[in-house]
This record gives sequence, structure tokens and C-alpha cells, in this order.
Amino acid sequence: MTGLIAGNEMRVLCRAPFAWIAAGMLQLVFGWMFLSTLEQYLVIQPTLAQYPQAGGVTAYLATNWLTPVSSVFLLATPLLCMNLVAAERQSGRFALLASAPVSSWQIATGKFIGAALFQLIVLTINIALVASLQLATTLDMPTLLLAWLGMALFICTATAISLFFSCLTSRPALAALSSFVFMLMLWLLSTTSSPAAQSGMAHLAQLSLATHLQHFMQGQLQSDSLGYFVLCTAAFIILSIRQLDAMRYTGVQGVD
Repeated sequence: MTGLIAGNEMRVLCRAPFAWIAAGMLQLVFGWMFLSTLEQYLVIQPTLAQYPQAGGVTAYLATNWLTPVSSVFLLATPLLCMNLVAAERQSGRFALLASAPVSSWQIATGKFIGAALFQLIVLTINIALVASLQLATTLDMPTLLLAWLGMALFICTATAISLFFSCLTSRPALAALSSFVFMLMLWLLSTTSSPAAQSGMAHLAQLSLATHLQHFMQGQLQSDSLGYFVLCTAAFIILSIRQLDAMRYTGVQGVD
């Protein structure tokens, strides 16, 4: 049943004009950012050649292109996932889903997988832009694969957070806004490690999405960063399951 729910979510997104418009706009923005970053690299390449530790084009694009791309997903993911549960509660369809012979675990994981896969397709197309440079130069494939893995884990975490907030309300716009604000706060925690931040708050940077994502962008596979994304994703899926259970048992279906 999990697969059926995931497939249904994929079909819903593929039939929704908003999802296609959003995906097209994302590709346009990401393509423009890619060409702009590549042009910047070509300009400063003679200078970078004097510093071997700076890395090549792969490291430069991972740091200066994929990292800004991930910040775009901070807004795109809540918008794409805001209807996962909230829209069904708003329209009254949640009553049919709650009465179906499926568990809350299957509902939550199915919706999560469907929404995450749609975004991972968009991400993979963008990674293919970098991979296409292999025709003209030699890429650092391990760094590129680690960057893709970091982005994929980030998208999964963002999807799980957006799913949870979609379970909390019957208003899709409120779900999108709440998940965006929450993830933005997690993202900005990385600024607490800067010299301008208070030294007593520097440890909060370890809870930042940006801090752990940056490790992957730098070609570093660290167990704490890997565990951070996996645990965050699992935690918010579990919270979503508990919220779905609570709604099914109490009969909450309509508008808040």
C-alpha cells in the first residue's frame, strides 16, 4: 500500500499545473545560476590554478552553485508538499483516507516517498548539468556524488518537515509558511558559529541544516552529518505518523 500511495502522490504532482510550473521555473533558475557560476569560474581559473588546495571546477560548482540551489529548495519544498495532508483535510477527502484499510505509517511514508521522488528527479536533472562537463574536462566524480547525496538527504529532510506541518493544519498555505519558517530557522543557526555570534551559542550551529550540508559540498562524508539528516527525516516522519493517528482516532477532518 505504501507504494500505491507514493505512486498516487507522484501522479497528483504530475497532473498538477502548479507542480510543472514550479519545476520549470526551478530548472530555469538553476540553469541560469549554473551558467553564471561556470562563467565566474572561467574568469578566476588562472588565479585558482596557483592554489591547488582550492580544487577544480567540481569543487567550485559544489560550493558556489549547489549550495545556493539548496537554499531555493527551502522555499520550493514547502510549496510542493503543502497539500500532502492539509488539502485532503480541507476538502474532506481525509475521511476516506482515514477509513481506508491502511495504517498511518503507510500513509505517511507513501506521501513522503512520492513527494521526495518528484524533487529528486528535479535535482538529478541539475546534477546532470555538471556531469555534462565531463565531455570537456575531468570532473571529480566522488565530490560530485557526495554533493548529490548531501542534496538528496537535505531534500528528504525538508520533505519530512513539510509533511509534518501539513499534518498539523487543514490550511495548505499555513502549512507551507510554517515549514518554511521552521527550516529557515534551522538554516540560519549556522550563523551562530561566526565570530560575531556569542560564543555560548556556537554549539547551536551543530543543529543547522546548512552546517551539515556544507560538509557534503566540500566532499566530506562525515558520520555526524549523515546521521543528522537521517535522524531528522525519521523523526519528522514518526511525528507525522503520530499526528495522523491522533486525527484518525479523534475524527479531525475539516478546517481548523
